[in-house]
Amino acid sequence: MASTDTRRRPSPLAVRTLAVLAVVAALYYTRSLVVPVIIGVLVSYALNPIVQGLTSMRVPRTLASLMVVLVLLATLGTLTYQLSDEASAAVQALPDFTKRLRAVAERAIGKRTAVVQDLQSAADAVADAAGSGNGTRRRAGQPMPVQIVEPAINVKEYVWLGWQSLVGFASQLLLVVFLTFFMLSSGDLYRRKIVRLAGTRLSDRRVTVEILDEVGGQISWFLVQLAIVSTGVGVATWLAFWWLGVEYAALWGVAAGVMNTVPYFGPTVVGIAAFVAAFLQFNSASQAGLVALASLVITTIEGMVVTPLLVSRLARMNPVAVFLGLLFWGWIWGVVGMLLAVPLLMVAKTVSDRVEDLKTVNELLGE
Repeated sequence: MASTDTRRRPSPLAVRTLAVLAVVAALYYTRSLVVPVIIGVLVSYALNPIVQGLTSMRVPRTLASLMVVLVLLATLGTLTYQLSDEASAAVQALPDFTKRLRAVAERAIGKRTAVVQDLQSAADAVADAAGSGNGTRRRAGQPMPVQIVEPAINVKEYVWLGWQSLVGFASQLLLVVFLTFFMLSSGDLYRRKIVRLAGTRLSDRRVTVEILDEVGGQISWFLVQLAIVSTGVGVATWLAFWWLGVEYAALWGVAAGVMNTVPYFGPTVVGIAAFVAAFLQFNSASQAGLVALASLVITTIEGMVVTPLLVSRLARMNPVAVFLGLLFWGWIWGVVGMLLAVPLLMVAKTVSDRVEDLKTVNELLGE
């Protein structure tokens, strides 16, 4: 008599859920390696059209890739050097900025709130009760002596942490630079390898080629357009803030350009921060409101006029999916994850549009 296997097999839904959780955990714990790799791949996609243009002029691909990477590094280095004096002045002004912000907060809420007074009364009651037991009852109205002992500052620890952060940033930047160079110089090497790994059937290889072509084209042009739009937002913010007399207008322009790559959150953070900084500088709510309004007008024109004209239809996704994607990648990788959220969502949308099993994902992401 044949024996029957009574063991229950795990349901496909449970297996998929565990697989998703494992992937999320892997992305979180390997972020120090995965994030630079993704940035390097995206930068190589953005720079690939320039390298292809140079190779069409008979420039060897390795030399063209090296030239493009060096020009990019020189541009970033020049921009950093030009802003270093203003950034240093802004850092030195932070203590004064903090004092002014604290003074405004104290004027708004008062130096002594009802909660503090209640806590002081409770402390007096406890002190009276303790004093009555040893004959040293404190007189009414006599202040309780309080001794505040500030912890000693461990200078070595701060220096070591700062050095670790600097070394970590430098190593990740070096990884991004070398990966970008190798991706550009290798050309379509990995594209051919991925096609060969897709299978032996001609249909599978054809779909893989279509996905790679579409992903490469969409990501490349999207990043180029995003760089153009963000640069325009940064320059417009710099000029507007300079005209309004805002301190460190160039730094505000850089911040606005970088944060413009984060939909919804980025412009909002810049607008609020600009309002607070302008209010502390001019001590005028109307002037601060004018600065925030200028930031709002620039980002509104960018979001409602410029971006819809530049970004192709395939690059557009519904706002709910983008918002949830920002929350997810921000939770996984922090601010860098929010900067990478839209390109990653675009890759997911392009792949799901070509793969039949991922049609549900494409429907959720599309407009």
